[in-house]
Amino acid sequence: LPTVSPTLSPTAPPTALPTVAPTTRSPTSSMLASLLLGAPTLAGCGATASGSTTGGSDIFHDDIVFDDNTFDDADRSPEVIYKLTLTSPLPDMVAVHTCFLNTDFDTIVKVFNTDGTLLFRRNDDHSGACDAPAPSYLSAAYFVPPYAGEYIVVIDGYQAQGNYTTLVFCFSEAPTEAPTAGPSAAPTAMPTTAPTASPTPSPTADPTASPTATPTAAPTAGPTASPTAAPTATPTATPT
Repeated sequence: LPTVSPTLSPTAPPTALPTVAPTTRSPTSSMLASLLLGAPTLAGCGATASGSTTGGSDIFHDDIVFDDNTFDDADRSPEVIYKLTLTSPLPDMVAVHTCFLNTDFDTIVKVFNTDGTLLFRRNDDHSGACDAPAPSYLSAAYFVPPYAGEYIVVIDGYQAQGNYTTLVFCFSEAPTEAPTAGPSAAPTAMPTTAPTASPTPSPTADPTASPTATPTAAPTAGPTASPTAAPTATPTATPT
């Protein structure tokens, strides 16, 4: 016999919820720091990188689930993580794409905020965003950057892995530099060169005579004597 008679009801009514809150699959700061440790950087607009996801682990996606519920776990494949840095002034739009012929597998590109809790854009098939003859399975993730700083870019695969090249392409409708308020220099009040008072002389109808081969003799200090009507008889020994 038991030493104590059993009770007829449980010692406490069951709770409607479990006594311990279920664990979430949200990222923790230590987990994210570990993932980003040593991650390569895409240094803003025009940055490009090449690599391979082949043989990599799916730690980022398996341990930190951002979009599985939305996208039905389609992108459970090895991935590569980048830190993307954007500086002010920010472009109007940014596209991170894999639209290169050496990208040889079905890619998925995802862009997150700094701590990985907000997905800005995810793209699987580019749907015409890549120029022909790019295969349809390449990706182009467009997003409007809300802040200057660091973003997380993930190159993933749709149940696939392989080689890729990615590029950060920026769009801006505004000029790269603010326009000046006025002309670069004030106009002069007068033309730079005053016009001549009279036109240049009309050109001669014929060319000038050919120049002499030797210069003329030195001019005399005064006029020569009036010539005689007839030559003198015998020339003098010395000039007059």
